[in-house]
Amino acid sequence: MAGGEDSVFYDLRQRPFYHGVASGDPLPDGVLLWTRVTPARGVDSAVHVRWTLALDTGMTLVVQQGQVWTGPERDFTVKADVTGLEAQTTYYYRFETAAGRSAIGRTRTAPRPDAALPQLRLAVVSCNHYEDGYFNAFGRIAARYDLDAVVHLGDYIYEYKSGGDGAPGRCHDSLEAVTLDQYRARYARYRLDQDLQEAHRQHPFILVWDDHESANNAYVAGAENHNPDREGDWEERKAASRQAYYEWLPVREQANGKLYRTFRFGQLASLLMLDTRLEGRADPVFNSLDPALEDPARSILGAEQRDWLLAELASAPAQWKLIGNQVLFAPLNIGWAAIPPLISASKLEGMALDIWDGFPLERRRILRYIDSLQLRDIVILTGDIHSSFANEVADPVLTPLDSDSLVYDPETGRGAVAVEFVTPSITSDNFDETIPGPLAALLEYQLNHRLPPPYPGRVNPNPHMKFVDLDRHGYLVLDLTPARAQADWYFMQRIDRPDPREEWAEGWYAETGSPRLLKADSAAAPAAAPPQPAPPVRGEQAPRKAAALQILAVQPNPVSELLTLRYALYCASPVRIFLSDPAGRRIAQLLQARQPAGIYELEISCAGLASGVYTLTCIDAYRRQHRKIIVQH
Repeated sequence: MAGGEDSVFYDLRQRPFYHGVASGDPLPDGVLLWTRVTPARGVDSAVHVRWTLALDTGMTLVVQQGQVWTGPERDFTVKADVTGLEAQTTYYYRFETAAGRSAIGRTRTAPRPDAALPQLRLAVVSCNHYEDGYFNAFGRIAARYDLDAVVHLGDYIYEYKSGGDGAPGRCHDSLEAVTLDQYRARYARYRLDQDLQEAHRQHPFILVWDDHESANNAYVAGAENHNPDREGDWEERKAASRQAYYEWLPVREQANGKLYRTFRFGQLASLLMLDTRLEGRADPVFNSLDPALEDPARSILGAEQRDWLLAELASAPAQWKLIGNQVLFAPLNIGWAAIPPLISASKLEGMALDIWDGFPLERRRILRYIDSLQLRDIVILTGDIHSSFANEVADPVLTPLDSDSLVYDPETGRGAVAVEFVTPSITSDNFDETIPGPLAALLEYQLNHRLPPPYPGRVNPNPHMKFVDLDRHGYLVLDLTPARAQADWYFMQRIDRPDPREEWAEGWYAETGSPRLLKADSAAAPAAAPPQPAPPVRGEQAPRKAAALQILAVQPNPVSELLTLRYALYCASPVRIFLSDPAGRRIAQLLQARQPAGIYELEISCAGLASGVYTLTCIDAYRRQHRKIIVQH
């Protein structure tokens, strides 16, 4: 076993595949399958593993079978790059050894390049720190059976030594990950999390690394969290982190050794996954007045990757051009918050130079290239910052506190060339968990509102930021259609213990041909008839499907007269819906019927109800769900 595994809990139902199954990097004709065999203590010999791919959850309609050997040189991880498959098809797979059989996983190939898609749905995630909380968001993502893939933008693991003060039951027992065995042990601990396993089991992942897969604030030549005197050669540590990453995650290893790559989803979307950390990032700058900041040669991508990005954007035949990007792309103006003499504006701005603000000329070059070719429908997907943003991207937005230099119109979106959707952290510390809560709330408000007196002109320092949330955890769902790209933010109610409750917080969208962001009235509708989920892990009390019914919207709320309930059924199920008064007494049976999979709307008259808080209850074949309704007259 890799170091650090001995003290953790193993689910004996999954022996010897304790770390689950996964798939990733979907292509029109292939997909990568992954698992890990945990050998018996003291066993270091090679293990023979068989895999099976089928069209049904019962694994009777077998499409392909194969075998592979693994051993200690790969930490007993397994990858099978299966080709010759049908495009846009859901498959089910499992692994076997002489010691046992894995759970069944579900995966899906990408559409053909010429396929006309009505819809594409991607979950977008980043920053899952094991010690900071429970991966409840991955459990909810696992239950979204209509997703085409999960896009992970980095910080899959954190290299830090145990802080000892994490969420109850979430402290790992290893030192800081520096060596290959230590990185392997960290992945082994993370991949025992049941919610993370289930998300991998139900969906193919498309992943890139950020910094914590190697060391905090990493760049080509080093990292803020790497001390050569104590931790040895950076190149050796970087190589160890890369090896463990490729061993433990369902990522296809390219012949050129690069991580950046392109995925195509028919005529609807191309997804360009960047590496803004280890491929070409220059040494850091710590002060916004440092002349090095304006060096034309300064790069976050490296020349080769930048040229690849520009060529892919120019030649992409798909309508939506998605850029999977690790760090905040749009400018973040925070100099206004300086408190001289404690900290100057330039020093404060310097604290945000790990993002694209630290590479302004390269960002400008990319944006002007997009503008010069009049490219449209560009969506940047970002993680890293443990916060949620919906940004219109222009260059420059404005010079802080100087309203005369405004070249972007926040009212119309004129001057913007792209939009950026930033996903929150799954668990990693948010602003309110690192600075006092009231200061975090003030910062969140002031990021995109006019500054108070005595600032000259009382300008809005970040008018391009249409939605900012600095203190909630969760994920976003990107819903693409030929008409628009919508990001829906889902936040978990808590992460300090297992808790599946989430809420749709906000949605923002851009219409095709326009980089202007508009606020959505409700979450985008899921696919009407998603593929069958992978069956429960053997021995599990079914269903782990979560529910057949998902409430999409209850609007308006508060309500005075007419309430609309919008819900989706992922499979045929009996449905009961009723309303209870503030005392908990059932006052109205609204629906009792068996319904096929689909999306439904139910209008409920509240005109005759007294003001108060009512409860709407929806019951399917598996569980009941409640929503509080506020009636105001």
